[in-house]
Amino acid sequence: MYSRHFILMFAVLAVLAVAAPRAQGGLYSDAVLADNPVSYWQFEDASANDLDPAADTMGVNPGTYHVVDTTINLVPNPLPGIGGTAADFSGSAPDVGPPSAYVLVPDHASLDLTTALTLEAWINTDYYDDVDPNFHPRIMGKLYESYSLMVQETGDLVLYVGAPAQEHKTVTVNDGNWHHVVATFDSADVGSEVKMYIDGGAPVYTGSFAGPLTPNDEPLAISSEVWAGAAPGSQGFQGLIDEAALYGTALSQEQIQAHYNAAYAVEGVLRWDGSVADWGDGAGTDSHWDGGDNLGDVPASTSMATISTKFLSTISACPTAAGAGG
Repeated sequence: MYSRHFILMFAVLAVLAVAAPRAQGGLYSDAVLADNPVSYWQFEDASANDLDPAADTMGVNPGTYHVVDTTINLVPNPLPGIGGTAADFSGSAPDVGPPSAYVLVPDHASLDLTTALTLEAWINTDYYDDVDPNFHPRIMGKLYESYSLMVQETGDLVLYVGAPAQEHKTVTVNDGNWHHVVATFDSADVGSEVKMYIDGGAPVYTGSFAGPLTPNDEPLAISSEVWAGAAPGSQGFQGLIDEAALYGTALSQEQIQAHYNAAYAVEGVLRWDGSVADWGDGAGTDSHWDGGDNLGDVPASTSMATISTKFLSTISACPTAAGAGG
């Protein structure tokens, strides 16, 4: 039987193990990485000057910042489960640059998805243009016949896929708040191949496109349209983009909801609540850990990794979609 001093020391170690900061953004990035993205651009770079590297957390498709006659500012992301910095592309031209501000990712076989994909990002924009119907600020994508996620001049979230390009349009997201935007394509989901989500919940759009997507040799761009042979920096995004991710599968509604929840989750602190005298008396179920929500009795042999996972799963407190802005 262990002494209370050992128990308290163990509790302190548990606090340090769970509350220690994570590189690249914490709970949200954990949720993203658990679903195996092809590439994941988090904008946690040291600087975003012209030709600076734009890291891919997966290490597969790093990009390069391109900045002409303006700046890309890396600004704090206020969402507690994300933190770190977001990229502010609002200095880019609303139509054809310069000025231009975008990230260019060279073509790679891993970007040429044909039968399934997910495009995911957090965005914040209040841009509206009732004059130019041809202005579609890009979030991320390749050529139209591949995939391109954007916000139209009216503020509607739009996905273009296929050759000839098909438009899939949702509702407005240009209210100046942070929004989690996700578009999925799955050729196996016959009749409902395209789905789009805003701030978790059920799809805000479901459409049909049999596919497949058309591979090409063009780059992927963030905050720029892609033409045959170039990403010119035009159609730049008028606002902030963060946590841009590309997957080779269509994420489920449950996975997307888990990502959204994680952005608003707060890593708490485990503490021994004193309700049990010791850790492990042979019975195997006499230890309580309380982080605001009681974890209940756990076996004395339970690893800290398991306890931490169980603890973190109890504290995903997020607002409703209607109140998600910040």
